[in-house]
Amino acid sequence: MQWRKTMRGISFKVDDRDEHILWTILRGIEIENLWWHISEDEVYNDINESIFKNSYIKGEGFLEIIQEKSYTVISANIKAYPPNSVPNHIENYDEFIKSKCKIVILCSDVFYYEIYVDDSSVIETLKSNVIKGNISDLEYITEENDARTSFSVI
Repeated sequence: MQWRKTMRGISFKVDDRDEHILWTILRGIEIENLWWHISEDEVYNDINESIFKNSYIKGEGFLEIIQEKSYTVISANIKAYPPNSVPNHIENYDEFIKSKCKIVILCSDVFYYEIYVDDSSVIETLKSNVIKGNISDLEYITEENDARTSFSVI
């Protein structure tokens, strides 16, 4: 449990548009075993329609959407929960750790991502995934460098 006090997640910048950025990031994670809560989202397909029709999506549906559709993430606040959990408003890291939420993905201004995770092995999988993509400024988010005061992208 010591890692929780220092290792919170990763942050990075995407250098070029990736038409399946969420799949690129989440590959290797058991996406289908989680329920996904999407909020504050501006995630559009090629004809400017939102790709997420619901704000709470079963893992299989979420996986299908992020794998098969071409899209651009302008901004998003996406949280992953165990099946049948009720998504709750998580304002900050302390509330995240106390909640049942497993992953928080925050994207702002198309290119900037911060991902908070409650499991160090998942952090390493995410890091490995993004290293393979066209990214820069990859950093671990730690207790010492985490400047985020709110889990919001608005």
